[in-house]
Amino acid sequence: KTRLSTKISALTVLSSTCAILFLGIALILMFTFFFSRQTREDIEYYLENTNNQFESKVQFIQDSAVSIRHNTIMEGFFKQNHYNEEVETQLAYCMDLFSDRNMVTQNSPFAVSVYVFNNKDDFVRKHYYPTTLSLMEQVDVDYQALQQTYKQSGTHFWCRLDEDKADLCFRLFDDEMREMGICIVAIQIDALGSVFADSAKYQNAVWVVTSNGKMIAGSGNDDA
Repeated sequence: KTRLSTKISALTVLSSTCAILFLGIALILMFTFFFSRQTREDIEYYLENTNNQFESKVQFIQDSAVSIRHNTIMEGFFKQNHYNEEVETQLAYCMDLFSDRNMVTQNSPFAVSVYVFNNKDDFVRKHYYPTTLSLMEQVDVDYQALQQTYKQSGTHFWCRLDEDKADLCFRLFDDEMREMGICIVAIQIDALGSVFADSAKYQNAVWVVTSNGKMIAGSGNDDA
C-alpha cells in the first residue's frame, strides 16, 4: 500500500508538473504570438502611414507642375516670354507653399522654394520663408547657376544636395511634349526627417531617400 501510494503521489506530481510546464509553454507561445502580431501590425501601419504621407508630398509637387503647365498666364510666360507681376502671383497659386498639402507639421513645410524658368532663362520664384533683398539676390544667382548646369546636363531629373535642403530639378513640357522650361523645387531635409520620425521607435530601423543612386537624406536608430 505504501509503495502504491508513493507511486500514485509521484505520478500525480509528475502529471501536475507536466501540466504546469505545458501551460507555461502555451502561455509563452501565446504571448510571443500576440506581441509579434501586435508588433507586425504596428510596423505595417507605420509603413503604410509613412508611405502615404511621403507620396502625398511628392504628389503635391507633381500636381503643382501640372497646374503650372496648364495655367494660361504662365503659358504666356513660357511661350511669349511675357512677364509681369501676375505671373508670380499665378505661380504662388499653382504651387501654394502655404497649403496644408505642403505641410509636414504645423510649422514645417516640405517644399520651401520654387523657381520656374522659361527657355529664355527668365524666371519667377516663390519662397516660404521671407528674406532680405540682398540675400534674395544671392539666392537668385545661385539658382540661375543651378538652372544652367541642369539645362546643359540633358537629364530629365537632377538633384542637388545642400546642408539643409535638396533642390529637385525637372523639365516642363507642353501637351506636344516640347520643352517649355525648367522647374526647381527646394525640399527641406528636416521635413524629410519629420516624415520618417516614428522610425526611431523601432530598433535597428533605417530610412533612406535616394535620387539617381545618391542619398538625399537618411537616418539609423542610434541603438542599431
